[in-house]
Amino acid sequence: KAGPEDLAYRAHMVSGILRAGRIWYVSRDWAFDVISQCAKFPLVEHDDLVATCVIAWAFMRRMGDMELPDDEKGNELSLWTRPKPKSPYG
Repeated sequence: KAGPEDLAYRAHMVSGILRAGRIWYVSRDWAFDVISQCAKFPLVEHDDLVATCVIAWAFMRRMGDMELPDDEKGNELSLWTRPKPKSPYG
């Protein structure tokens, strides 16, 4: 069942970050391990590095630290923005 708790679903939600070229990496063995696991997802035995990347990228989008070229100003998706607090007094 695909839904917000499904890793493949969440990975798809942040895939635009990769398409936009917003992720950079250092040339280290561990970085290539991360890239390899992400590239092979969902056909990998272990997906812990994928889950870590997805959580980090979603967090950066939610906090406004990462914008994409096709983002429309003032028309953000509620998935990426925190709701404004409402006064308990109306």
